[in-house]
Amino acid sequence: MQDAAPLRRWVFSFDQRAAGWFADMIKVAVVSARAHTSLQPLCLFDGDQTPPIISWLERNGVDIVRARVPFRDELFSEAVISANAGTPYHPEHAAGAFLRLIAPDYVEEDSFLYTDCDVMFCADPLPFFTSPRVLAACPEAATTDGEKGQQGFNSGVMILNSAGFAARRPEMIDLLRRNHFYFRRHQSFDQSMLNLLFRDDWEPLGEEMNWRPFQGINSRAAILHFHGPKPHRIQAILDGQASADEAQVMSRLVFDHRLEYDHYLGEYRGFLAAA
Repeated sequence: MQDAAPLRRWVFSFDQRAAGWFADMIKVAVVSARAHTSLQPLCLFDGDQTPPIISWLERNGVDIVRARVPFRDELFSEAVISANAGTPYHPEHAAGAFLRLIAPDYVEEDSFLYTDCDVMFCADPLPFFTSPRVLAACPEAATTDGEKGQQGFNSGVMILNSAGFAARRPEMIDLLRRNHFYFRRHQSFDQSMLNLLFRDDWEPLGEEMNWRPFQGINSRAAILHFHGPKPHRIQAILDGQASADEAQVMSRLVFDHRLEYDHYLGEYRGFLAAA
């Protein structure tokens, strides 16, 4: 990695369809960032309407850019939808997920922080920041026993080099097209694609930058990522109201790590109350 430079800009994105479901998580991300960091938040939004969360973000000092990926029409095409039949693929979800590909177009900084919407800032990430050549991220971690894996990185929290990442965009789009904009094997929109392209180019971040609840309670964590079950569904699972899919995939994870989930849910609720 290059020598560290100040981390100033934080970018996140979502689509019209996710505006309601992710609203509370987005509020917690923004309020916690404001409490613990000096980051300047930028939201890339794909949507024609103005949902309540967009108005809330504007009132809370978040820069809003209505943006669309250049291949958006392809995401809604009959050919792509047909090719992904029987999968969780949804064109609006794809349109929001792939906004990270164009994020460098809207920042002035050489490097910036990009996160999913389901994060909570527990401390200032600046002490863990160094500027990568293309991207830096944390290794993926298993969602069953909390053991760290080295099979690739998690794209929910990344430091992106603006020029280096943008230069690889044609390769990214080409790979997406060849896979019909969805990777069936891993049920993934962007993470599998990024890992395939950058398997020899990504650089590791300290795990405190992308800490998952099932890894334990960590007083040094800078960014907590609700990877897997989201806060409102965690409570439903704990209350015995898990859906059939959650009961099969998420219930054991949550109950095996109930102490950790209770801890981070408490912090989450505190930030949400402040929103």
